[in-house]
Amino acid sequence: TEKLVHLRRDKLPLTFGDYQLLLTEQNTYAFVRTYFDKIAVVVFNKSPEPMTISVILPEWFSNTTLEANFGSEFTKEGKEVMLVAAPNSFEVLTN
Repeated sequence: TEKLVHLRRDKLPLTFGDYQLLLTEQNTYAFVRTYFDKIAVVVFNKSPEPMTISVILPEWFSNTTLEANFGSEFTKEGKEVMLVAAPNSFEVLTN
């Protein structure tokens, strides 16, 4: 919880800016928040199994470098992000 509080204070898109839904399925949910040139991609996996989740970012963030704040492995090619999500977990990717 403490890490989430600090992350929200340090990453302005988690508090301000625009919201866009990226993915909604039975066990996965993903959205992006943007604030000027900053981005936060939030991905949830409510499955009891690990999953690889693929989301497509808005075009204007295709060249953005992201980092995982909770240690999930991910790859980014252009505007596609593929994240390996642990069971019943979430990840916040930010620039």
